[in-house]
Amino acid sequence: HDPHVPKGGPDGGDGGRGGDVVLRANGQRYDLSHLAGRRLFAAGAGKPGGTNRLFGADGIPLHIEVPLGTMILDGSNHAVLADMVEHDQQFVIAHGGRGGVGTAKLATPTRRTPREGQAGQAGEERTVELRLALMVDIALIGPPNSGKSTLLSRLTRARPRVEEWPFSTTAPVLGAVLTEKFEPLVLAELPALVAGSSEGKGIGNRFLAHAERAGLVVVVVRGGDDASGEVAMIRDELARFGRGLDSKPWVICPTFSSVPGSSGDDLLPGWTASQDPQGLLALLVARWKRAKAGSPLP
Repeated sequence: HDPHVPKGGPDGGDGGRGGDVVLRANGQRYDLSHLAGRRLFAAGAGKPGGTNRLFGADGIPLHIEVPLGTMILDGSNHAVLADMVEHDQQFVIAHGGRGGVGTAKLATPTRRTPREGQAGQAGEERTVELRLALMVDIALIGPPNSGKSTLLSRLTRARPRVEEWPFSTTAPVLGAVLTEKFEPLVLAELPALVAGSSEGKGIGNRFLAHAERAGLVVVVVRGGDDASGEVAMIRDELARFGRGLDSKPWVICPTFSSVPGSSGDDLLPGWTASQDPQGLLALLVARWKRAKAGSPLP
C-alpha cells in the first residue's frame, strides 16, 4: 500500500466507458458526399482508471452529420432502423462498451486484497447502409429535353443547367417557394428517364428514391402526339422501380403544347410558364394541397 496510508488496501478506480457512434440530422447538409470513401467510423476509447480510486475518463462520442431524409438501414437484413427527418434528430448506431471495474470496488470482507481489476467490455460493431431520400414536396419527372429544368427555373429561384442535349441534369436539383400562408414548398427536378431506365439505360433510375417522400409527382413532357407514349413510359418505369411511386398522386405538365386526350385535373398548362409563372405555380400548389389532403387525383 502507499506510504503513510495506515492499513492501506486496494484503491484502483474504474475505467471509463467507450464512446457511442451517433448519427445526427443536420438541415444544412444536402448530401452524403462528406462520407464518401470512408467505411470505418470509431468513437473514442475509455481511459483506464488509476490509483487513489481515480476513475478513467469516458471515451469521446463520434457524431456523424447526415442530411434530412437519410434512412438508416441494417447492413445485414436492410431493415429500416431510423428515418432522420427532423433537424438535430439523433440515433445511436453503436454503443460504447462498459468500462472496467477497479480493485477498490472488487474488495469484499472475505476477499480484501484483489490483485487485478475486472476488464471492460468491447463496444458494439454494426454495419449500416445510409440511403438518402430528399425531403421534397413535388417531384418533376420526365424524359430527356422535356423542359424540366426550364420549368423549375421559372417557378423557383433555382438555376439548373439548361442545355439542348439530353441528360444535362445529372443529379437532383432543388427549388423552394412560399405558399400564400408562407408555407415552404420544395420542388425537385430529377434526372431524365428513358425506356429501360430500370435496367440501367441512360442515367438509370438510381435517383428515383428522392421522389419517395413527394406528395405529388409531376410528369413533365413536351406535349404533342408523342406525349401519351412518353407518359406511359414514365408510369411504367415508376412501376418497375416500385416503393409506391406508381401509386402517388400525379399530374401531366406539357411544356410546349397540350397532350391529346388529356384535360382538366390531370393536366397543368406548363406552356404558360414563361408568360404566367405565378398562375402556373398557383395551379401546381392547388394540386399539391389536394393530394396532401387526400382528395382524388388522376
